[in-house]
Amino acid sequence: MRLDLPELRKPAVVKRGARLYGMGARQRHTGGPGDPPPGFVTIKTTATEWPIYWALSKVFDEPSADRVRRGPFRGGPPFWEYQAYLDLGGMASTNYDFMVWQPNPYGQPVAIRIQTEGFHNFVPNAKHIYDKLHRSRGEERFDVVDIYDYMYLSDPSGQAAIMVVKYALHLIEPPDPIYLHSVQRTKSYMER
Repeated sequence: MRLDLPELRKPAVVKRGARLYGMGARQRHTGGPGDPPPGFVTIKTTATEWPIYWALSKVFDEPSADRVRRGPFRGGPPFWEYQAYLDLGGMASTNYDFMVWQPNPYGQPVAIRIQTEGFHNFVPNAKHIYDKLHRSRGEERFDVVDIYDYMYLSDPSGQAAIMVVKYALHLIEPPDPIYLHSVQRTKSYMER
């Protein structure tokens, strides 16, 4: 038995072209850290620090989502601070990328250092030694955790940066890729 379907009065209309996909319309940022906002990258800071800044603001909700892309970029006091200059006593003073003052009620402060390919991984041995001394000086007063940029730069959604931050707050860090001989060069979503 065969059924006859009624004929359509006119052909089905399907939207086509640039208007269907919103081309030509100004796109706005809807998720993930995106590119660093104006004023974030200075002579002292880099674009690779922006996803971690954004992730810390998500974890602590400070600065709030409507303020995270506006300067001044100091972090989320009193919970965490960006580019924290610390006096380690005596003649030793240093600057850490991020300082989380109280990650939990019983923990001591956590200093987070961003380890990048150009300034930490693919450098002469003298720089590696300096990084180790810098870390050991800080560990006398607080916990120090290294975050490697290749772990989050290829993820435009920001979820990898949030996970790396949460691991760092629990003092979980990956093995040093220099000692594992597994340093890798990745392309950032910012470079694409």
